[in-house]
Amino acid sequence: FRKAQTIFNSLNVKFFDNSHNPEMREVNSNRHKYIIEYDHHPNELGSEKIFNVVKDNVKTILNY
Repeated sequence: FRKAQTIFNSLNVKFFDNSHNPEMREVNSNRHKYIIEYDHHPNELGSEKIFNVVKDNVKTILNY
């Protein structure tokens, strides 16, 4: 995540950083609790956390 902004900028892709959100910090600190084992995509709990973080920023994200 530390280099994400730089990488996305170099590719001319807009990047919405939600890593400072307390809920996302919880997810990033305890990934095994929030991902599907061997798949590494969010499980139901992880998807719910991500939704809660982005739901109020949908307009901002879509207007990037």
